[in-house]
Amino acid sequence: MPLAPDVDLDAMGTQLAGYTGADIAALCREAGLAALEEDIDITHIHARHFATSAAKTKASPPTPDWLRDIYERFRRGQTKVPSSLNLEAMTSPRDESDDKGGV
Repeated sequence: MPLAPDVDLDAMGTQLAGYTGADIAALCREAGLAALEEDIDITHIHARHFATSAAKTKASPPTPDWLRDIYERFRRGQTKVPSSLNLEAMTSPRDESDDKGGV
């Protein structure tokens, strides 16, 4: 759906610091839904729809330092993870059988 003339993409861009591409896609999708909820026959998405969407859509949490380090090592072609990072503990599903009172 096209944008209405009242949508200022430059101003919107300054308000989206910290948003990922997926966050911005969700924001746009929500704006489109807000427009359709207002009027099923609407032809343009207006700034008010983005304002409604922004109230519902927040930026993803920042990437933790330990994961950023892994990304950087991968980018540089270093596939060996330092032993100081216990990746198994970070990525293994939690065994919930311990939470059942020993049953």
